[in-house]
Amino acid sequence: MLDKSLTHCHIYMVLPGREVAERTPRLPEGYGWRLYRPGDEVHWARIETSVLEFSDEAEALDYFTRIFLPHREQLAERLVFVTDPGGTPVATALAWYSQEADGRRAVLHWVAAQPDQQGKGLGRAVVQLALNRFARLEPGLDVRLHTQTWSYPAVLLYRKLGFRALRNGGVAMPARETGLPQTRPNQFDQALEVLRPVLTDAQWRDLRDSAI
Repeated sequence: MLDKSLTHCHIYMVLPGREVAERTPRLPEGYGWRLYRPGDEVHWARIETSVLEFSDEAEALDYFTRIFLPHREQLAERLVFVTDPGGTPVATALAWYSQEADGRRAVLHWVAAQPDQQGKGLGRAVVQLALNRFARLEPGLDVRLHTQTWSYPAVLLYRKLGFRALRNGGVAMPARETGLPQTRPNQFDQALEVLRPVLTDAQWRDLRDSAI
């Protein structure tokens, strides 16, 4: 869930390409995973709306339909779901990419787990599954991601998986309104101050000192 009581600041993080290797995620008993299949856009919209990324599922579905659905073949290789014991997707992550002036970038995008499924390690597992896709599809490339102060538990998760905050720079992602690539400002210094009250001293220092 997003903590919108905090001031919103943009944060970018990176995992060096040499550390992008296939990992074996741990899932609770009965849970599984799979890649995108036609119709899964409905599940994606439900999951992303449940964590307050969109105001409702119709808005989420409209965004997905415009931005990602034209790339069905790539979705089938890049969009990962964790499924509950009944086979219903409950967490998701997208191993996407961005073509920028200085070359191609691997981009971890739209990571989310339903609130009623959180606390089971699904977020960690679905990120690891997405990293496995990058290891196969974008070998050797650094993996970048955009996050925010509102998602500070996710920031801590990414740190545990080896990501480091970027002090400068970012990555271009499709804008919600136009679908065109857009790089939001890097606000790392401001984010550090916003996050100081909600992180432990050790977490805060680690985020600051590991940044590159």
